[in-house]
Amino acid sequence: MNQSQQILLVDDEIRFGETLKQILSFYGYHVTIATCGSEAITLLNNHYFDLVILDLELPDMYGYEIIDSAKENNRFLSAIVLTGNGSLETAIQALRKGVYDYLKKPIDSELLLRTIEKAIKHKQLEKALNASEERFKILADASWEGIIIHDKGVLIEANQQFFDIFGYQKEELINSNLLEKIFLPEELAKVSTRIKNGEVGFHESIGLRKD
Repeated sequence: MNQSQQILLVDDEIRFGETLKQILSFYGYHVTIATCGSEAITLLNNHYFDLVILDLELPDMYGYEIIDSAKENNRFLSAIVLTGNGSLETAIQALRKGVYDYLKKPIDSELLLRTIEKAIKHKQLEKALNASEERFKILADASWEGIIIHDKGVLIEANQQFFDIFGYQKEELINSNLLEKIFLPEELAKVSTRIKNGEVGFHESIGLRKD
């Protein structure tokens, strides 16, 4: 991995922060330190970071508030929590906030380095997937044909043309069993069999509009 990523380290223990910065800088990461929550939020609002590493208990706020603020401006920002006073409850709460991982102090530097690499890679893949989905949506909406993505008949995504063809609103079909709603019983059996067998190729069927 190209290790020129920008990391924001948020910790009020100055000596710990400087030591960790030296370690991460040695491995090619560019590290900026904030010693309180308000400073961290200002930095996040004005600069791009690939990852934020933070303590949960800061002088002016909890780390959760920083995570919430960061996600508003950069939803692909990855976060790792480091804490010396953590409990199972705080770990669960951190993960619910979308934190990639939760590590207790004293920190094993090798474990932290592995976690950082995985966290950044995870967000890069998530960002690439989102870009791919956006490209699909642009191309699909430009088509005059109905195009769908499904999982064993359950509709995941479709272009607007598809909903117009069958007379449905998007929210009526997304995450529902599409086959049962748009195919006649005799066609449903044929299509279901093709999907179950993983068949690829052209197939012509007759569907029903909602009206």
